[in-house]
Amino acid sequence: MANFWQIKTADYYWTARELKQYLPELKHSDTEDIVSRLRGSGIFLVRKQAVKRPMWIRLTMPLGLLLIFLMLITSPIKFMITGTWGYRIEWISNWLGAMGF
Repeated sequence: MANFWQIKTADYYWTARELKQYLPELKHSDTEDIVSRLRGSGIFLVRKQAVKRPMWIRLTMPLGLLLIFLMLITSPIKFMITGTWGYRIEWISNWLGAMGF
């Protein structure tokens, strides 16, 4: 199942603007200087783009609530059998993330 979000690598100029916004030490630095330093370091940021959710995902929200409830109830049983808490199923986490849970 495909991811329901879109993750992209941010360009160096956007990264420099974000660094200047969140790091007070860089507020007085020039953006072009930060960009040149980033190009030499190989550091980059990734950003999550908002993607409009399809209608069928919004219609499955009651099923998602039921699934969360069932997973909470069966979590102690799973712990007794496997010795680990929680579920690490990728398609369920993608689906619940797409619904906003």
